[in-house]
Amino acid sequence: KRISAPPSNPVDANLISGSIDQIEILNWLRNNTETDDVIATNRFCIPGPQSCISKWQLVSALSHRRMLFEGGYFTIPNIPDQELKSRFRLSSEFGLNPSPLGLIRLCEYGVKWYFFDHSVADPLKTWEPYSSVQIQNDGVSLLKLRCPTN
Repeated sequence: KRISAPPSNPVDANLISGSIDQIEILNWLRNNTETDDVIATNRFCIPGPQSCISKWQLVSALSHRRMLFEGGYFTIPNIPDQELKSRFRLSSEFGLNPSPLGLIRLCEYGVKWYFFDHSVADPLKTWEPYSSVQIQNDGVSLLKLRCPTN
């Protein structure tokens, strides 16, 4: 006997397979960026009734790019490793409060892109002069960092 699951809402930001908006931006990243590019994000948690478990790995899974901070079986903000905690703090703070120091630190880690998930927080009106919106839809803003040149 075949069992059918109820259809999922394709715009739900908590879908394990990603919402339509997330998939659109992540496909763009995979097709239009260098394979060694690094991405930061403001989204870390998988959905669920428990506290934030940092296993949300959709960005790297679909974009095929490295992340500044991603995935683990620890709860946020109880990250056991100081380097990982620093990366988490840097990544989570830049999206809502970009600063010259935040930009420099992200660039030192090789970050070129920032995946800002609107389901975590409302997007800023602008991230200028630290980054520009490369592509945006209702659910995600993809920012290109303006790293200083050497």
